[in-house]
Amino acid sequence: MMILVTHDVDEAIALADRIMVMQSRPGHIFEEIAADLQRPRDRHSAAFDHVKARVPEQSALERPGMGAAMWW
Repeated sequence: MMILVTHDVDEAIALADRIMVMQSRPGHIFEEIAADLQRPRDRHSAAFDHVKARVPEQSALERPGMGAAMWW
């Protein structure tokens, strides 16, 4: 197992089998998204876009008194 920390959603989808969307202050896992795509992954495929659409936008994760999201 390997843990990669990134803020780049495309990179996370290209490299990971599971994407953990984090929220800061307090830091916790907001959502876990499976990226069960065939390898090598085609960043221009409809399947890649489907997984990318499931990753929430940073602004959607912001709540009053809460920090912005981080993609891990």
